[in-house]
Amino acid sequence: ALVKDVDRLLRADFEVITLILGNDAPSAVIDVVRRRAAIACPSADIAVYQGGHGSPEVLIGVERS
Repeated sequence: ALVKDVDRLLRADFEVITLILGNDAPSAVIDVVRRRAAIACPSADIAVYQGGHGSPEVLIGVERS
């Protein structure tokens, strides 16, 4: 479900994508989200932060040009 949400959310004109990771976010999920973001927005900067929250596993923020 997360991959579908990421694919639906991201657009090529985004400049910055911020991923805020929950405490229990598996590294495999993080890798998938990073790869999908890089494919959908090849020129975007991707920032990843440890958020310390429980749920959801990943929060996604975007900035558009």
